Amino acid sequence: MENNIDQIRALIQKWYEGENSVKEEEMLRAFFLSSDTLDLPKDMKTAASIFRGEAGIRKENFPGIEKKSSHRFSYFSMIMALAASVALIFFIWGRKETFGFNYDGSKITEKSDAMASAEYMQYLDLLEDNLNMITYLKLP
Repeated sequence: MENNIDQIRALIQKWYEGENSVKEEEMLRAFFLSSDTLDLPKDMKTAASIFRGEAGIRKENFPGIEKKSSHRFSYFSMIMALAASVALIFFIWGRKETFGFNYDGSKITEKSDAMASAEYMQYLDLLEDNLNMITYLKLP
């Protein structure tokens, strides 16, 4: 028995270091699932609880907890999903692209208005350049 415990301790150490094989991990799992926790030495009880807990999770064996279907929707969540979808559709549908802003800060939402505004701004820029040149060339 003592030789078996020493072998299990060596396998536990390898497992903690991540150097064990799948077969060695299966040996540890089988050992801890077949032995009584009370009969184990203190230093092995932590590993026993890890392997037993992992086995319980694999089997999904949780006494006292009912398993609920994860794919069911409640009536409330379906209504909320529908409302969010409708709101998103109206948001996207009613949204207009902004091409710029007028001098008063209002949005320009029509492409033709944006082009006219851009041409007007180019005209004003050219006019300003011409006025600056006249001022510069003005003789005293």
